[in-house]
Amino acid sequence: MSGTGENPFSADDVAAQVLHDHRARVPFRPLHPDDGVDSLERAYAVQDRFIAGISDNGLRRRAGHKIGLTSKTMQAMCGLDQPIAGTVFADTVKHAPARLDPAAGGHIGLEFEICVQIDAAPDPANGPFDAGSIARHVAAVGPAFEVIDDRHADYDGLDIYSIIAENSWNAGAVLGPMRPFDGDLAALDGVLRLNGAEIDRGAVSEVLGHPFTALAWLVDHLGSRGDRLEHGSIVLTGSIMTTRFPDAGDRYAFSVEGLGEVTADIASGGEG
Repeated sequence: MSGTGENPFSADDVAAQVLHDHRARVPFRPLHPDDGVDSLERAYAVQDRFIAGISDNGLRRRAGHKIGLTSKTMQAMCGLDQPIAGTVFADTVKHAPARLDPAAGGHIGLEFEICVQIDAAPDPANGPFDAGSIARHVAAVGPAFEVIDDRHADYDGLDIYSIIAENSWNAGAVLGPMRPFDGDLAALDGVLRLNGAEIDRGAVSEVLGHPFTALAWLVDHLGSRGDRLEHGSIVLTGSIMTTRFPDAGDRYAFSVEGLGEVTADIASGGEG
């Protein structure tokens, strides 16, 4: 927003432009200062309207939420210093083994996460929550890919508000086996393999020290905006490794000791 007030903030107008660029798959560009998206409150206001647009005003069912930038690795990659949130739609969730079409978005990436499934929905009025108090609301956990679409963003010029506005870049998820787990999630490690060869590994504790800490942050965040988690919803708690951008024909496998493995094959020739 300009200092003269000549360009008053309009979440509807900004969301319409973001939605147009998203659908046209033009390269991602940060919002202009004149758009007036200069706070988290305004960024999420734009996100609300963007989500309404891509969900056909609620006709697409919400499966849950994603939390992004919960590790120092991911924050450093994006030049940011706090988590962000977005919506995951049911029609974008697949179960492993899955096949992904790299042409389904502008520039598809994979992130490597612990997914949480909610049992009894936590009441935000009982917050603020922490990893211990939110744990009783968790029914199951498992390894997962978050599918993002960064539309060929220039990571040197990112800002948190622009990413939030476009639903924090969520484009779906691939879920591995989901099961109850009563051990110490934060003590586990994840291993990433590409076409059978190990290419990376990371500690689950990279996610704010514990994935449930990220979950607690989300519950409090939603509550502050008059929203809440729902029974049975899923939450992607944040990547423990740097995002990978797959090529056609690749096969990714992400395993977490004690939880299992999630796999995805990247289609070629327009296969989905």
